[in-house]
Amino acid sequence: MVSDQLHYDPDEVYQKGMSPFESVVVAAQEARFINEQARLGFLDLKGVKPTTVALDRLREGKVKISVEE
Repeated sequence: MVSDQLHYDPDEVYQKGMSPFESVVVAAQEARFINEQARLGFLDLKGVKPTTVALDRLREGKVKISVEE
């Protein structure tokens, strides 16, 4: 059984105006940033994986995306 917290619905991505590819790239970048912050001691993950935190932040709209032209 998969927890609702770990499930990422593609419809949520479309509602935010992102393509599935873009959401994967953004979530991966955010997970790397979170992992680096945890490694440096600025963030305590308390046993939660960086990817889970990144997807939650993306889902909640806490991750801002800037597009260069």
